[in-house]
Amino acid sequence: MPFNFGGGADMHAATVSSTEGLKNKLKAVFGWSDAEAYAHIGISGMNGSSDTGEVTSAQTWTRIRDWANAHDLGRLAFWSVNRDRPNWEFTAITAGFTG
Repeated sequence: MPFNFGGGADMHAATVSSTEGLKNKLKAVFGWSDAEAYAHIGISGMNGSSDTGEVTSAQTWTRIRDWANAHDLGRLAFWSVNRDRPNWEFTAITAGFTG
């Protein structure tokens, strides 16, 4: 769950950076290739505002989804669907995840 980096964080850059760090750790521990490590990673982001004041906008979530698709991540989800009920915007974006 890559969030709570600190208020004002660039959520796309911070999410990518933390995911790359996890990928590198998985490679070191298990001896996996990049593709194997990415396939074992899932991102569960925060839609809207986090409790530390970070904001993941729909535009930012789209960029994160596109990055996840480009790297064939194993999973993409967000917290929380209840927050998305007014217009299902993050749900629609996440539906474009191909993994």
